[in-house]
Order: sequence, then structure tokens, then C-alpha cells
Amino acid sequence: MMSMQIRAINSEADYLRIRHALDELVDEAGSDESHPQAALMDRLARLVYAWEEQHHPIAKASQREVLAHMMEEHGLKRGPET
Repeated sequence: MMSMQIRAINSEADYLRIRHALDELVDEAGSDESHPQAALMDRLARLVYAWEEQHHPIAKASQREVLAHMMEEHGLKRGPET
């Protein structure tokens, strides 16, 4: 069982610490909502989500932009136009 003090995320260091703890819990429990640590996982996930929404927002992108980015990331090129 993990022992940690849960408090608001006030810095990037707090965020990384809480995110690491959440990742470890998810590795252990997966999506088992009856796991003894499920409530802790939920609390940590809510803290991480709130921090990410404010400090690491995901930019809005069109479907075309997302596809172009994914192709670039995977080294893919457009085929000949038909």
C-alpha cells in the first residue's frame, strides 16, 4: 500500500510527484474500481487533470492538422494524389 500526503498541486515538482504516484497505482490496479487504492487513484487523477488543464493545455487542432502531425511523427509521406 502506498503512503503519501495528498495536497493541492502548486508546482511542476508537485505535479511530477503526483503523476508518478498515479502511474504506479495504475500499473498496480489497472481499471479495477474495487481495488483498495481506487479512491486514491481517483483523487490523484482529479488533481493531475486540473493541473494539466491549467498548465499543460492541449491545443485545438483540426483533423487535418492531427493527421499531418501523426504522419510526420511516424515518418510517413502522402501518397500520389488520385
